[in-house]
Order: sequence, then C-alpha cells, then structure tokens
Amino acid sequence: MKNNFLILSLSKTIIFIMILASCILFADQSVSLKLEYSILYQNSKNSTILSLDSGDVVFDGDKLKLNVQYPSNAYCYLIYEDPNQNVMTLFSSSTKVDNLKKSNFHTTGWLSLSPPSGQESIFFLLSEAPLSVVEKVVSDLGNARGGRAKKLYRRYKSEIFN
Repeated sequence: MKNNFLILSLSKTIIFIMILASCILFADQSVSLKLEYSILYQNSKNSTILSLDSGDVVFDGDKLKLNVQYPSNAYCYLIYEDPNQNVMTLFSSSTKVDNLKKSNFHTTGWLSLSPPSGQESIFFLLSEAPLSVVEKVVSDLGNARGGRAKKLYRRYKSEIFN
C-alpha cells in the first residue's frame, strides 16, 4: 500500500513544511491521489489571519487552522504530535469515503499553540486504503504509560515513515 505524507514541524519559532510525496500514481490505474492543503495562522496579539508559509514564526498563544482537500476515493488523516511525544488524531476520514463526490474538504477548528515549547508535528496522510494500524497505534498511545508507551511510540514512528 502506498501513502502520501506531508509533515509540518512546529518549533514555536519556525515552521518547516516538508513534502515527502506530493502525488501517488498507481501502476494499474491512471488515477492519482493529490492532497491539497492550506494552513491559516492567527496572531494572538492582533488577531490578524494570514496564510502560513514554510519558515514563518509562530509563538505560544497563536492559532492554526488546517484545511485539506483530497479525492473522494482516498483516506485522509491529520495526526498531531506535541513536544512530549503525545500523539492524537485531529481528523480521520476512514469512515467517510464517498465515491459519489469528486473531492472532499475538511477544516479543523482553530488549534492553539501552548507550552511546552519544542518541536510539534502535524502529519497529513493520504492513502488509497484505510490506515487501520496507524489509527489503532495512535489510539493505544493515548492510553499507554511507561515502557509500553515507548514501545508504541516507536511503532507509531515506524508506521508513519514506512
């Protein structure tokens, strides 16, 4: 199974956007999966809303809104990881595939940046099939502690990057 990933790392001072793959082409089909996204940024001091670009500076109290558009035959996930390696699903279309529409659009509510400072990541995943293993590992991570949490975190990283 092939996946399409976009990783957004937030370090509270700088934003890096790295696209691991912009499109998946299937050998047996002429269909490609394409994820389109925008990231809106709201400054906490003056409430100005701007489009966030790679290298832009963000601070505690600032807010982000994520918008994604993806083909209706695809499965889309937005997964957030904080500086303490806590992981949560912001959005999952795993039960909402609608082949009657050409594309799907989703927007998150405003996400507030708060301490602790450090690298925060938002993973944009697009797949031709449900990523049930990723969903299960992220869910289990929320309930795990100690050594089990460390083991599940390693598995989560393996699933995201493989």
